[in-house]
Amino acid sequence: MAFNKRSPVYLLYALEHFAGLSTFTIYFIYFTQIIGLSNADALLLDTVLMAVNLLLQIPTGIIADKLGSKAAYLIGGGFLISGLSVYILTSKYELLFVGSILFGIGASFKTGSFDSIAIHLFTKELPKLYKTRYLFESLIGLIVPSLVLFIAMSVSYKAVYLLEIVIRVIIFFIAFKYLPEYRERKKSKGNIFTDRNWFKYIKKRKPLTILAFACFIYGIGAVVINSFSGKLILLSVGGEAAQLVLFLIGAVGVAGSLYARRVNNIKFAYWFTFLIGSLFYGAAGLFIGNGVFAVLMVIKSFFFAIQQISSDIVTMSMIKRHRATIISFYTMIVIIGSIIGTLIFGTIADKSGYAIVWIISGLLFTVTAIMQYFIQSLIK
Repeated sequence: MAFNKRSPVYLLYALEHFAGLSTFTIYFIYFTQIIGLSNADALLLDTVLMAVNLLLQIPTGIIADKLGSKAAYLIGGGFLISGLSVYILTSKYELLFVGSILFGIGASFKTGSFDSIAIHLFTKELPKLYKTRYLFESLIGLIVPSLVLFIAMSVSYKAVYLLEIVIRVIIFFIAFKYLPEYRERKKSKGNIFTDRNWFKYIKKRKPLTILAFACFIYGIGAVVINSFSGKLILLSVGGEAAQLVLFLIGAVGVAGSLYARRVNNIKFAYWFTFLIGSLFYGAAGLFIGNGVFAVLMVIKSFFFAIQQISSDIVTMSMIKRHRATIISFYTMIVIIGSIIGTLIFGTIADKSGYAIVWIISGLLFTVTAIMQYFIQSLIK
């Protein structure tokens, strides 16, 4: 296999998305319907994962910047494989906690480490990197959810987790052999617990400071779509039609990614497409249980696809130094919001139903879009 130094970046982005999307599609269904956990207990497992991820974000980000992003990426891959293995080998709640801890450790090491390598290789071509990346990911999103539901219903839900393990083993060996190492700071004062230069870098730049608050609000709202979307699509249209809906969501996402390649005003698209997509998303909460919910979810995927590309371009272009650490910091902020959202929305969903939590999530996304407007207005 002949690779130039950039080829592994696109391939690994695609494989990572395939792996993550495969179990994301059935995560909540697996733990509530197959394992038999309540909504609150299933979300509590996710809270354990996020808490571990949260605690290790900054240390692992600094490790990636100081000791090597490739090494951090490989360590993370090993822990993710271990966590997934626990998920398919046991249904005991205590051991599932162990799996969540291992997965959280792996996720913390991977956050920022791979992106810092990609940004280093594509420093002057970030729009090309992210527009191509998300086009590939949209194409994968067109196929994977329907494929995963087919495997889950035809074989077993555990088979989907086994598939992710296989993919992550492939990712590990490709990264080990072909991914270049990258160390941003060979000489710097302080260890992983005392280095604060990255934080000073954020404080001196108002757009980056506002972005931290936007990440927090987004994290609270994102719990709902990450945890409930697959189950609510099944509830609204049924099992067979759900595969078609997921395919349409992917197809419209591809259309959004293709359209994004023609967008020149990235700063405008950064906030406006998220605002419009959030309005469609929030409105879907009024129609849970019938086909209108699925239609609105399909429509919002077009705008979210454009926003995701423009968001990465805008965000990464603002971060010139301490990349792995700062990316990890923003991820940590999202996780803090997600933990709060998990603790709140799991209980509300059990007591008051899904509609109210979905609408609240849409409102939080709308607030995030408004904050993104102010962020882009401050970028020179």
